[in-house]
Amino acid sequence: MPDTAVSAPRDRTELGFDPSGFLPHHLSVVANRYSATLHGMYASRFGLTVPGWRIMAILAGEAPLSSRDVGDRLAMDPVAISRAVDQLVTAGLVSRRTDPDDRRRHQLRLTDRGRAVFDEIVPLAHGIERAILETLEPADREALARIMRTLATRSADILAEGRDWREFLG
Repeated sequence: MPDTAVSAPRDRTELGFDPSGFLPHHLSVVANRYSATLHGMYASRFGLTVPGWRIMAILAGEAPLSSRDVGDRLAMDPVAISRAVDQLVTAGLVSRRTDPDDRRRHQLRLTDRGRAVFDEIVPLAHGIERAILETLEPADREALARIMRTLATRSADILAEGRDWREFLG
C-alpha cells in the first residue's frame, strides 16, 4: 500500500535551502506582482495578455522582427509567442507580413493602432516601476539597473535554451 501521509514541514536550515534568500524567488515575486498589476489595467482596457504586452514592448523598439526573434528576446515558449501574435494580429495591434528576404518567415510590426495602445500603456508601466523603486536611493536604483543588465546578459550566456546545465556547474 503506498504511503499517502503528508510530510511535516522541515526547518529551512535543515533543508539547506531558504526560498526567501534565493534570487530567482525574489525576481519571480516582483515580476509577477508588477505584471499582474499592469495586466489588470491593459487587459480590461485593451484585451491584452501578459505575453501580448511583452511582444508589443519588444516590437515598439526593435521591429521588424520574426516571431522567433521576439521569442529569443523574451525567453518565451514559441507556442505562447505564436498564440499571442495571432491575438495581436486579430486585434489589429500587430501586422504580420512575409519577409522579402526569406519567404518562410514573417516580419512583425506594431500597427498605428498598436503604437497608440503602446504609447498609452508606457506611462502607466513607468508609474508602477517608479512606485516600486521609490524606496531606493538614486545610487541604489542605478546600481540595481546595472546589476539587472549584467544578470540578464549572464543568464543569456549560461542559461541559453538547449544548453546543458552541467556545463556551467562544474
